[in-house]
Amino acid sequence: MKTEAAINNSENATGSSRIVSSKAEGIALCTAFVLVFVFIVVGNLLTIVLFAVDRSLCKKKFASSHQYGIC
Repeated sequence: MKTEAAINNSENATGSSRIVSSKAEGIALCTAFVLVFVFIVVGNLLTIVLFAVDRSLCKKKFASSHQYGIC
């Protein structure tokens, strides 16, 4: 007959094994995170370049942007 501690330990071992993912899944998730990071950085850089090249895109709505020389 199993003691209560042994039952809890076996339940914890079973529950924690579901959390641990395979190596392939870890690589896939890391690759997805890196791709999202790259797309965000490239998109932000393209936006900065676009606004630097075409000043007409910057609306003259906010005085603070002109005060600091943003647009």
